[in-house]
Amino acid sequence: MNCEQFRTLITPAVDGRLEGVDRLAFDEHMQECSECRRHFEMEHAIKKRIQERIPHLPAPPELRKHILDGIHELSHAEHSRRPWWQTTRSISAIPGVKPAALISAAAVAVLLFVTIHTSKPDEAMVRERNLVERSILSYHALQSGVISPQIVSSNPLQVQGYLSQQAECAVEVPTLRDFTLIGGWTDDFRGVRVAQILYRRGGTALTMTQVPLESVLRNNTLSLPLKARDGLLHTGWFSDSREDGDAVVLWTRGTILCTAVAHMRCSELQSVMISTDDTASTVSAW
Repeated sequence: MNCEQFRTLITPAVDGRLEGVDRLAFDEHMQECSECRRHFEMEHAIKKRIQERIPHLPAPPELRKHILDGIHELSHAEHSRRPWWQTTRSISAIPGVKPAALISAAAVAVLLFVTIHTSKPDEAMVRERNLVERSILSYHALQSGVISPQIVSSNPLQVQGYLSQQAECAVEVPTLRDFTLIGGWTDDFRGVRVAQILYRRGGTALTMTQVPLESVLRNNTLSLPLKARDGLLHTGWFSDSREDGDAVVLWTRGTILCTAVAHMRCSELQSVMISTDDTASTVSAW
């Protein structure tokens, strides 16, 4: 099994649906390839996080039967011409069905209808291409212990030398105010080798991702949300705060696109990334 075959089987393996010879080959490759093992561990951690955060609502047996009937009807449209919303309406007539369960049933029906009758882009694929989301995902994988630095050093030249050999861009490792350099690692973002650098200040971790700007401009490997593109175009910066308290900041430095993620205010994170050159009249990163 090669790396490409392995990564197509990560999701069924995480879901426990991989068996027999495929499972044996999958496990053997995972033991031999640290990069693929990290991808598997990351997806496994994501699923665990979702399971911990999203409550499970028990569905009455009658509801489950009606959902299965609705799936059958949607999958075999030639046997029934009932609109999908009629299937949802019939569910609401079942005694004892809670509103939350009804909403879930409606969502299932809509999702099935969209999946069968349209060809919209896969949301998971969109997120996988999104550099902002991938950077935040890597930050949480580091926090949960799924990812660890491949090189541990407080010497910027050592970290820079290692990452520059592994990544696809001329990596820069700046000295950040009030933060200590811990080390770095490289990761694969849709076939693009990116450099990631770790800093700490007390209990606060800060990760910086550096990718070739061209890999995003081509728009066939990595991508940016429209608001991030607009921000970079008009101001040279983009920042965003998340509900969980994380902040992400993007900027360009030559041919490199940089992303910084930390659990702090956006303004604070951006100020950490900015330094004023006394010989210049502009404010720039580092």
